[in-house]
Amino acid sequence: LNNIERIEILKGNQSSLYGSQAIGGVINLTSKKPFKDDLSNSFSAEYGSYSTSKINYTINNRTEYNDLTLGFQRFETDGFSATDETSEDDGYQNSNINFNTTQYINENFSINFGGFNLVEKGEFDASGPSDSSEYLFKENANGYMIGGNLISHFNHSLNYSYYSSDRDNFGPNSWDNYKAKGQRQSLLYKASKRLADNYNFVGGIDFTEDKALISNKNKSSDLMGLFVENIFDLENNLTVTLGARQDSHSKFGDQTVYRGTFALRNNGTTYRGSYGTGYRAPSLFELFFAFGGNENLKPEESQNIDIGFSTTVSKNKINLSGSIFKNTVENRIDWPTD
Repeated sequence: LNNIERIEILKGNQSSLYGSQAIGGVINLTSKKPFKDDLSNSFSAEYGSYSTSKINYTINNRTEYNDLTLGFQRFETDGFSATDETSEDDGYQNSNINFNTTQYINENFSINFGGFNLVEKGEFDASGPSDSSEYLFKENANGYMIGGNLISHFNHSLNYSYYSSDRDNFGPNSWDNYKAKGQRQSLLYKASKRLADNYNFVGGIDFTEDKALISNKNKSSDLMGLFVENIFDLENNLTVTLGARQDSHSKFGDQTVYRGTFALRNNGTTYRGSYGTGYRAPSLFELFFAFGGNENLKPEESQNIDIGFSTTVSKNKINLSGSIFKNTVENRIDWPTD
């Protein structure tokens, strides 16, 4: 959280713009950027129960042509036991380094580059009434992204990201010792433009590839998507959006989803509503894990409808809001996967 500028929560089905995995909503995290010119740094330290400590150090640099943030964090705790069998504590620790930089080539073109590396280890209580210091894990995760933004006839953005996780589990039994490795790489192109005073267009294409080592077998899947969203300002008090997405999954084929919303402002009150469809393809883990995976799973499919309002009581300056919504999910995946 030390390096997070803003957290945005989009409720309801967002698959038409964000694709699979967004049938329940989207959480958007925005990284901090330097807020003052030249070189600066900050340091924070926390300490609490169970000998929990966190240290964070951040270096910032801001110039006319570049923003740079470099962060170091160390977290450690003795933890506690979740069972009543013994007093053996389950500790945890991680070390994290991350950076983000933007190079402003000119007023219309910028390049972004960022990455992180996380090393962590911890103990845990196995399922059932067992508690032993022999149950532990180690993980190394890292990732990076590179992208560019160009303002011309359209506003263009192109981003590539890579994420990798390598985890080892250890325990007293043979089935407790296993390795889990996963990789994801994504490519996104998006174009947007205000084509008229009352009409905004957003469209693009994205590609995601997942690879994983599951139960000592290499598995993979990929997803290609094409999306478009149209935003209309009808008169001065009504905004309507219409969006659609076509995805092609390597295992589950083509999927089409759509979403429409409205926002009506009248005498200090805003009325809003939305309807959308979405889907989520089963993960590689849900499909192929030896203990509970199911290769016959179908994608989850959802429908979401909501309607609500927000207003201000002018005399007392009290904000009031309310909403009614309904989410329906078919082929919902539970655990064990079925």
